[in-house]
Amino acid sequence: MQKKFNFGQSILYRRASFLARMGGMPGPEYKDGKPTRLLLSLRAWGASSKADAKAKAKNISERNKNK
Repeated sequence: MQKKFNFGQSILYRRASFLARMGGMPGPEYKDGKPTRLLLSLRAWGASSKADAKAKAKNISERNKNK
């Protein structure tokens, strides 16, 4: 019998991966006083800055490892 796929877990893995990847991207968060596309995408995924994205990715990954 096959194990059921847990969609909630896969979303957490995707979120952690995205936040870690985008948190390490070069480039500014603001240009001409306006948020860049990088910062807007981080905000859409629940992070307020690059540093926050890295921290959240690390926390999510640690929680996933402990399960």
